[in-house]
Parts: sequence; structure tokens; C-alpha cells
Amino acid sequence: MAHEPAAADEAYAAALEMLAQADRLGASVVPVGHGLRQRPLVESATRPVVPWPSTRFQAVRRWSVPDLTVEVDAGLPWEALNQELAQQGQWLPVGVPDGAPDTLGGIVSAGVNGVWAGGYGPLRDRILSMAVAVPAFGVVRVGAPVVKNVAGYNLWRLYWATRGTFGIVLTITWKLAALPRAAAALACAGRGPLTPDVWEEARRWREGIPTVPALAALLLTIQPSGWELTGMAHGGEAAMDRVRRTLGAQVGDGAESAVRPPFPDRVAWQARLPREGQRLVLESLSRWGARAQAELQSGMVWGYGDESDDLSQRMAALTVRQGGTFRSWGGPWRGLGVPPAELDMWQRLKAAADPQGLLPGWRAESEA
Repeated sequence: MAHEPAAADEAYAAALEMLAQADRLGASVVPVGHGLRQRPLVESATRPVVPWPSTRFQAVRRWSVPDLTVEVDAGLPWEALNQELAQQGQWLPVGVPDGAPDTLGGIVSAGVNGVWAGGYGPLRDRILSMAVAVPAFGVVRVGAPVVKNVAGYNLWRLYWATRGTFGIVLTITWKLAALPRAAAALACAGRGPLTPDVWEEARRWREGIPTVPALAALLLTIQPSGWELTGMAHGGEAAMDRVRRTLGAQVGDGAESAVRPPFPDRVAWQARLPREGQRLVLESLSRWGARAQAELQSGMVWGYGDESDDLSQRMAALTVRQGGTFRSWGGPWRGLGVPPAELDMWQRLKAAADPQGLLPGWRAESEA
């Protein structure tokens, strides 16, 4: 982890000044881009809040087209980045589940995994490095802006999905993907609770395309009126034509399919489940009349709409029983939910990075 010369960068200097201001006021600093994921944290704060407006800084700092890497300010919206990257046939497989215009810093801070994780891998694995404002150390850089990184521990993981607990993310270097030249789409739908036919069709799509290693996304959308199964394959035109012939898919333009939002509603919670527990959870959601979407290859499940506290609590309990993890985006801020066995380690990290308590904290899971 190397120190960054904050005086040489306006964003770095502004972040350090805001931390100093919060210290003088006895306040907390909360990074807020478009306010899509952090609003519950601000509303639930027990002390004054000084918001860090990341959208002030939206530059594409360095972009290496041959290396498929790009460094950007945390306040840049993901859609704006992908529109620029598309000019050179590249993209960042973000796939924000509700299609909201999140900033890239907000995606990192809230841990927003997207619908392309099944085909392109978890979004967090595409982070190469970050510049972060840490109260105890100033602005530091974690990771290395290269694909083959042997710089040591992946310290940037400390800032993924921790809501600004250990520092304010200022810049991020991402590993990009080539924009698909063509895409194949499959779809089927039904009414009522999920049936065994749904899982058989999903298996057929997943295993029935020998020329495609994995579907870019295999999505199951659940609504009170019924369900819809959607598959999306990305690749070259010849490969997508084979998918069409094998499974009867519709083939379209890859650039359009790669950036379109999967569904328009606001996500309230996100769960990650092992494959053996995913089916039980999704069948329960369909019986409860919930509104949710799942990426069947990666184990990610999202609930959206105006979910009641009762439904969210039932979903959280069921997810944990099935060996998964649950994260609420829509309810009051309850901290990170650190397991009691790990609480001492997290407290030590917090004390070292933020001795004045200028950034958000957490609770132990036993305090829920």
C-alpha cells in the first residue's frame, strides 16, 4: 500500500479536507453519489452527517485499450463509462440489477454484484486497484493497476461492500472485457409457483450449448403474476448462430444487449446462495408472491419493489439457513453484520484506519 500525494489531485485534497471538517464538527462522513444505496445509512445516523459528494469527480483518468484496463473517478456513473468504452469495443460487465444509474464508487461501497456474474465472473474480481481516503493515513493506493498483479495482499477488498467503513473510495482501476459482437436471447414464461419444468429448462439452456462455455446471464424473474426465465449468450456471430440453431434463440446486436438494464424496479435486498439452497429459496419467494430476480449461475438473488419488513426478514432468515448471505439495501442501516467470531479483528482494523470514528461503523450479527 503506497501513499498518494494528495496535494497533486483536487479530489484527494477535497476528501481530506472533508474528513478534517467532520473531525471538527464531531460528525461522520458518508460517501453519497446519487444516493441510491447509501440513503438508509444517512437517515439512520446517530450523529451529524457530512456527505461526500463523489459525483463532483467523474473523469476517466487512464485508459489502456491494448491492456483492457481503465482508471476512473468513483463518481462516474457506470452507464457513462460503458458508453465511452464502447467506442473501442470494450465494456465493464456491471449489470446493476435494477438498471439504476449508480456511480462506480457506489457500486463498490454497497457491493452491488450484477447480473453478468454468471458469465463474466464477480464484479469485484475486476478491480485492480483503488485510491482511498483513510482518516489515519491520508490518501493511499491499494492494489496495482496491472492485470498480472503480484503486489501482495488484495487490500482493496477491505473497501468492497463495507459502505465507507474503512475509507472513501476516490478512484478505481478496472479490468475490462471485449464488447460482444452478437448476442442470443432465450425466454420462456409461466404463471403460478415455480415447477420442475423451470429447472429442467434452465439446465437445458446451461448445458445444451457446446460452443458457449457459459451463458452471459441466466435470469429467473419472479412476480406475483408468474415467472419468466431469460437466457443471454454473448460472443461472435458464428457462435451465436449455433446457439440459435441449437436452442431456438433470437440473435441480436451484442452491444445493445450488453448494456440494457435487466429490469427497471428499485432493488431492496441482495442475497448470495449456494446452488443447493437456491432452488428452495426461489420456490419460497414464488409462493410468497414476492418480486425478485436471480442469476442462476452465480447464485445471486435480488428482491425489488416495496418489500415489507416481514418479507425481508423471512428472506434473510431463509437465506442464512441455506448457507447464504443477505444484504438489505432498502431498510434502516444496521451495519455490516460482522460475525461475532470475527468482531475483534474488524474492531482492530477499524481502530487502526479510523481512530476518531469519522466513518460509518457496524454491529455484530448477534446484535441484530
